[in-house]
Amino acid sequence: MQAILAERSIVRATLAGIPKRDRDDVEAEVFLAAWRAVKRDTMDDPFVKRALLEEDLTGPRDIVLGESSLDEMRIGLFNGFVKN
Repeated sequence: MQAILAERSIVRATLAGIPKRDRDDVEAEVFLAAWRAVKRDTMDDPFVKRALLEEDLTGPRDIVLGESSLDEMRIGLFNGFVKN
């Protein structure tokens, strides 16, 4: 969980367009979803296994964030809003 929380500044920057009153709740959901994905042990997921085989990989690899890397292009956060 510490590795996930270490990315808090990136998540907060991504959430800048969300109303302030909702940011903490959305941030919590992002981190809970990431934690659940880790706990679910995605390596047992048949879709992950197939994707790794297609890329000729034996397991997940670390990605690098920053200007000099294209890895972060694989990270996405999708927002949706419903008017009440």
